[in-house]
Amino acid sequence: MSRATINGSRGFLIDGYPREIIQGEQFEHEVQSPDLVIYFNADKKTLYERCMNRQKI
Repeated sequence: MSRATINGSRGFLIDGYPREIIQGEQFEHEVQSPDLVIYFNADKKTLYERCMNRQKI
């Protein structure tokens, strides 16, 4: 984020964050509220498969 600001970027994408409400609250307090949030809804099976695949990395 610092590099994006220094380079004059008007925005950036944060993937996979926040995972918990407290993280979102901390981000808003320490950085700022986001201008846009994209929420992808997935069924439990898909979420389970994604979590299991993360362990392989």
